[in-house]
Amino acid sequence: RFTIDFGVDSDNIAFHFNPRFNYGADVKVIVCNSKKGGWSEEQRFTFFPFEQGKEFKVSFSFNHENFYAKLTDGNMVTFPNRFGTETFNHLEVAGATVTSMVVT
Repeated sequence: RFTIDFGVDSDNIAFHFNPRFNYGADVKVIVCNSKKGGWSEEQRFTFFPFEQGKEFKVSFSFNHENFYAKLTDGNMVTFPNRFGTETFNHLEVAGATVTSMVVT
């Protein structure tokens, strides 16, 4: 599994993007959530274009209403922006290596 988090800090995460290859009972599922004073209700997506050890591309965008993650296979994850803001100063990636990043 790996995670990509956008938020204010590690305790206030507006968008937690967590593809799970084989983690506990989760096999090939994308779990998304937010954290502010504790984890909120998660959303799960069953399309899974990732392969262990292979490069992938994911594009993130957001506004005050939603986060969007466009995946390599063309699928789109849409998750509510529960913080309602368009500015975040915390980005954390765990379990994956970033080889390139474009921020606009």
